[in-house]
Amino acid sequence: MLVMRHSRSKVRNNYIHTRRRIAQRYGVDVDRAAYKRLCGQIKNSRSVYLGRQTPSRTVHQVSLDGLKLIVVYNSNVGNICTVLYPGRVYRVV
Repeated sequence: MLVMRHSRSKVRNNYIHTRRRIAQRYGVDVDRAAYKRLCGQIKNSRSVYLGRQTPSRTVHQVSLDGLKLIVVYNSNVGNICTVLYPGRVYRVV
């Protein structure tokens, strides 16, 4: 099986985007260690699976210090690519 490597800039940009969206939508500042813990919850099946957006993007509910976040996880890159607004109903397949 061929494994694609993604550039560091893609991984870094996902972190920066996610950090901004968490601050904007939940009012919490997230450092790199907390971001890795959130990704680890999904990788270790400790998140709540909510559905699939595309073949490579899935929606999960993860927790950060008791706060429940709805995130989109990109399995091709192996990290969270964005955070959705709380309290909304999302259509996922």
